[in-house]
Amino acid sequence: MDSLILFFDCFITSRQHDVETTYTRPSFPHLAEMISFRNASSTYKHVDKIDVVKYVLASYQQVPWSHVVIRFECEDSDETASFAAYAQELFPQAEVYNRRSDTAEKWVYHLAPLKRFNNPWVYFSPNNDHPLVGDAQALVNAVRLAQDVERIFPDHIISVLYSHWTESQSAIAPNEHDWGMHVPNFPTVLGEAPVGRVVRSSRLMCDSIKVFRLNFLLQAFSATPNKGRVIRLEDTGFYLSPFEKDITILPTREVCRHFDSYMHVITTTPPLFIPDGFFDRQIRVRFGFDDHRDGWVNLNPVQPYSYLGGVADLRCLVSELPPFWKDRIAEVLYADNLPRLGHGNLFDAHARLRNPYDESYFGEFYVQSALRLLRSRGQSVRLTHVSIYRRILGPGEVFALDATASGSHVLLFLESGILRDANQRILRGQVVIMSDSAEHTLVAEQRAVLTVVRFD
Repeated sequence: MDSLILFFDCFITSRQHDVETTYTRPSFPHLAEMISFRNASSTYKHVDKIDVVKYVLASYQQVPWSHVVIRFECEDSDETASFAAYAQELFPQAEVYNRRSDTAEKWVYHLAPLKRFNNPWVYFSPNNDHPLVGDAQALVNAVRLAQDVERIFPDHIISVLYSHWTESQSAIAPNEHDWGMHVPNFPTVLGEAPVGRVVRSSRLMCDSIKVFRLNFLLQAFSATPNKGRVIRLEDTGFYLSPFEKDITILPTREVCRHFDSYMHVITTTPPLFIPDGFFDRQIRVRFGFDDHRDGWVNLNPVQPYSYLGGVADLRCLVSELPPFWKDRIAEVLYADNLPRLGHGNLFDAHARLRNPYDESYFGEFYVQSALRLLRSRGQSVRLTHVSIYRRILGPGEVFALDATASGSHVLLFLESGILRDANQRILRGQVVIMSDSAEHTLVAEQRAVLTVVRFD
C-alpha cells in the first residue's frame, strides 16, 4: 500500500467556553438533552476542547502512519507550548507547527511538501473531535481496498470515509432511511468486500472526514475560486458538484466517531466521553453490574445507557472497548451475576448503531427515497395515490411498466440482478424513472429482484 499520512490541522477553542456556549445549534433535535447530560457530573460530562483534542490524538497512535503532520492554533495561547509538547511526545517523528491552515493558499503551501511521498493517501483532518474508536487495521484495510478500486475506476475520485459511520450506513441505498435526505446525493453500492462497501455518489462528496489522495487535495485547494476563509474542503465550493465522478469506501465496521455523536440519532448512537483516569493510565472498568458507580466505566450490554437514565456507560463487552484504551486500563471488575446477561441480546447495541431505523417498514423508505429523487429533479408529485410492490423475475422473464396516466410517476429500484430494454442494461442499485410515458418493457438477463413505487 502507498504511504498513509496523518494531516491534522485545526483550531482549539478556549477552556472558558461553557456547555451552553459549546452547543449553540438550536436547529438540532435533542439539543436540550445534550446540554443536560453534558452539564451533569457524570461519565458523559462536558470536557474542555483541548482535552478532547488530546484524546483524539492519543487514539491516532494506533495507526501505522508513514508520516504525521500536526498543525494547530490554540485560542488560549498559554496552552500552546504544553500541547505542542504533548503532540510531540505521542508522535516523536511528527512535524508539529503552531500554525493552522485557514485559506486555500495556506492549504496548498502546507500540503505541498508531502509530494515527496509520491501522491500518498492523506488522512485529512481539519476537525479535531473524531477519535478512532474502532480497530486501526480496519482503516488500513479500507485504504488498501480504495487503492485496488482505483485500478478499476482510474477516472474517479476515490476516498475512504473514516467517520460518520452510522449516517453513512443508513444513506447508501434507497431502502435505507437517509438516502438523499440530508443532501441531494443518491449513491449506488457498486460492490462489497469483507472490509468495506464500494459506493458511487451522484455528486462529489468531498467531506472533510475522509482519506484522499494528495493530488486531489492540492487540486481542490488550488482551483477554488474562494480567496477568503477556507478551513475545510467544503469551503472550496466543489462540495456536491454534479460534474465529478466520486467513489467512496465505507468501512464495514466503525472506525471513528464524532465526539458529540449525531444528535438526530442520539438515543441509539451515543456521544463519546473521556473516561476518568485516561490521561493517568488509571481507567477502571466494571462489567455486568446492575448499578452505576461514578469514577468507573460501567459496561452492561443489556442495560440502557447512563446518559438516558440507565446504568450502562457503554453497552458492550470488555473486548469491544476502544483499542487505544487497552494500555490505560488499571482495573476491571466483573459482576457475580454474569449468567443473567444471557437473557438479553448482547449484540443489539452494534445492530442499532449500524441502523437506528431498522424497526421501520422498508416500503416507507422506498417511498421517501422516490419522493426525494423526483423533487431533486424539480418534478412535482401528487400524493393522491401511492402504491409499492416487489417483484422477483426469473432469467428471460418480461416485466411491463405502464405510466400512461396523466401526472403519474413510476420508479423502479433494482435490488439485484440485471435488466435490459432496447437501449440499455440496468444494473443492481440503479433506478428507472418513468413519468407520463407509454408502456415500458424490461427483460431480466438473470434473476432480478425489484421494487416499484408509483405515484398517481
